Amino acid sequence: MIQQVTTPIIQQLLDELQFPYTIKEPGVFFIKYPPSESYPNTFLLYVVVEDDDHMVQVSAQSDAYQLLNGSALKKAATHCNDHNRSNRRLTAYIDDNNSITVEEAYYINHPVSKEYLKQNCLFESIAGMYQFFKLYDS
Repeated sequence: MIQQVTTPIIQQLLDELQFPYTIKEPGVFFIKYPPSESYPNTFLLYVVVEDDDHMVQVSAQSDAYQLLNGSALKKAATHCNDHNRSNRRLTAYIDDNNSITVEEAYYINHPVSKEYLKQNCLFESIAGMYQFFKLYDS
């Protein structure tokens, strides 16, 4: 069991999941997936670990939904609102740059297994964010 979430533990779990990350700064992992057959846009992820606050935050954007305006911004706001009404885990919103951001944060203040962190806090969050953007395109 893990007593506290730390940057080295999250890095180890990202390695186990084989996510191709770069370290932007201590505690900040950046993952960039290029366009593929399953998703035609670049998918951008940040995993942020706040060691002192027992917090792990995962957030995602797609390069196709940045700097939105006009009808595209209205469509994005409607999609985020619809998503937030029907989902309890991931939060979708329009950030200060008029870009769609999807995020989830975990406050871990009690012992948990590495498997819990890997499966629920990382894998499931990232898969859900990816699905959010895929549904937006459909």
